[in-house]
Amino acid sequence: MPINDSIPGQLYHEEMRAIELLAQLVPENGHIVEVGSLLGLSSWIWAKSVHDSVTVHCIDPWELAGSGGNFKLLAENYGQTFSKEQFLANVSDCPNIRAHQGFSPDAFAIWTQPIDLYFEDAVHVDPILARNLEFWSSHLKASGILCGHDYTERFPDVRAGVIRLAERYNRRLLIINSLWLLLPNEFQESTEENTSGIVRQLQDLAGLYPPLSQQVAAQRNQALAVAGEIQSFDYEIAIEGDPTDIESRLGDEIILERFSLEFRTRLACG
Repeated sequence: MPINDSIPGQLYHEEMRAIELLAQLVPENGHIVEVGSLLGLSSWIWAKSVHDSVTVHCIDPWELAGSGGNFKLLAENYGQTFSKEQFLANVSDCPNIRAHQGFSPDAFAIWTQPIDLYFEDAVHVDPILARNLEFWSSHLKASGILCGHDYTERFPDVRAGVIRLAERYNRRLLIINSLWLLLPNEFQESTEENTSGIVRQLQDLAGLYPPLSQQVAAQRNQALAVAGEIQSFDYEIAIEGDPTDIESRLGDEIILERFSLEFRTRLACG
């Protein structure tokens, strides 16, 4: 899988793998639009995973957004700056990338190019998010792919907007960690070996890495189940040297309370 560890980003490994697989579904001479390219991590993976004839359009305001907030801090942690110039430096080995600076969708009102894949990772709150989803999906080909990032409880507008898209296009929603995707039904039902193989791999990833909220809930339930089974247990401690000195200070038994759980632990000093 093509990964560039020198580019700062906010993607999990399995999400990067999903991007690589989705890129392979874009036809030759196709067009990808990525809104919210940041410093180029996902942009680089798109560009390196598609056919050489595919153009990857990367949209971001970069320094027009001012300080960039958390994005500026992310860049500084890698010794970089949050700017278009930095983005171009990070993807300099990707000749199929086209950088478009501006606030989406207003700065791109005259866009006419039909697109084969739209990746949304910009503003995660309405009304801008809703406007982006509406504008860019209107330029999507019938066989185009809709996808994006940060489908989490933290961003309810993302979840609601994606569900609306799934209903409008009558597509099955797949979530891989926090990356969402809506594949056209013809891909889901394809018998062509390459396409069906990629779809199966995406479905497998969704099974292995369900939405973050489900992962957190499962981990919480597992922890509670384990804690509920703990009643009491004994420790036997081997003490080097003369144990009488320790016994005189600690006594024969020590009672501890740990992790706010309602149990007592008996330590026997032998």
